[in-house]
Amino acid sequence: MSLRKITGTSAHLAKIKIAEYYIQLEKNAGGVINLDRALEDLNNRNHLVPEEELGQLQKDISSLKDYLSSNPCREIDRLGYIKFKASQLSESKLMDSLEDLIKLA
Repeated sequence: MSLRKITGTSAHLAKIKIAEYYIQLEKNAGGVINLDRALEDLNNRNHLVPEEELGQLQKDISSLKDYLSSNPCREIDRLGYIKFKASQLSESKLMDSLEDLIKLA
């Protein structure tokens, strides 16, 4: 994996930040911007993705912009989320244990 590439959750967060930037830009400008053109210009200046991936980036940012503009849930209870993550770990460990038992059988 190249150190120059952002992947996984970091890539998702980067795209969210780009979408938020264009939402704020539209608010400040008082109108709608041509998002595809703006992202093409951004990519030309900063080389975020290879040219053949620009269409997918545009689609991702557009979808995120629409989602974020729809005023989604902005807060999640920290303890509830921790419980959710803990239950995932427990389920994963249980599945690993079951797979180990099956191998021994």
